[in-house]
Amino acid sequence: MKKAFNVIVFILAFAGIIYGVHGIIKNIANAYTTPSMPTSTAPTSTTTEAEIVDCAVITTDYEYNELAADKQWKNKKVIVWGTAIEVDTSIFGSEYYLNFGTGATYSWANVSAYGISKDTLAEIKKGDFVAVQGTISDGGDLGITMKNCEVVQLGSIGAISDKIAEEKIAYQQTLEPVILDGRADEYVAGVDFPYGLYNIEAMDGQLMIIIYNAGETVSEYMSEKSNPYLDFKQKLENVDIRCGAKIMLSSMENASVQLVPMTN
Repeated sequence: MKKAFNVIVFILAFAGIIYGVHGIIKNIANAYTTPSMPTSTAPTSTTTEAEIVDCAVITTDYEYNELAADKQWKNKKVIVWGTAIEVDTSIFGSEYYLNFGTGATYSWANVSAYGISKDTLAEIKKGDFVAVQGTISDGGDLGITMKNCEVVQLGSIGAISDKIAEEKIAYQQTLEPVILDGRADEYVAGVDFPYGLYNIEAMDGQLMIIIYNAGETVSEYMSEKSNPYLDFKQKLENVDIRCGAKIMLSSMENASVQLVPMTN
């Protein structure tokens, strides 16, 4: 009987030792196991869509007020669109970059975009429509510099072009008629009056109007009454005046023109 009792005590003691060891092992394992984190209920953050802007707007801003332009654009991530001019290397030949602008033949006010992959740069041809996303890092007399760039559209067909068209329509609805006269040497679109799509109508007297507009020059004689014998026009229709375009009026009579926004 005593022997049986000793056996029972031994079994119980052994079971207790096993249970204790199991508890110790479990605690050690828990100490080295990363606890599961509760699922977050916070909304997922999204990246703000970059503003799409005509290169003519930025270059004009920097041409006429560099300080204000820096406040508006410097260190800002944007999508800038324009016309490809060339792919070149930096001064020390260490990096290839894209030079693009408004398409004007003679213009220092262009955009230099750095960081674009060589494979993409190799596909770009002079005159191509390009939309480049990057950060404005500098601007001045020699043009605008962008860093950390990528081409988000190459060619005139694509989502960026569709967005530009939508924004142009909305912007056009905000325009109001503008009167220009011969008292100023020149008027600059985006500085002296809003750029946009206009009909230009002669109001008083006779004059010559010259428009320097993104590589194209328009020169016409105008009069408040059209005169086919002298080739004087009363109206110029559907004139797309891009930001930075310059309008000059020449008249002995201080004649004026009215820019009437087109609203289709």
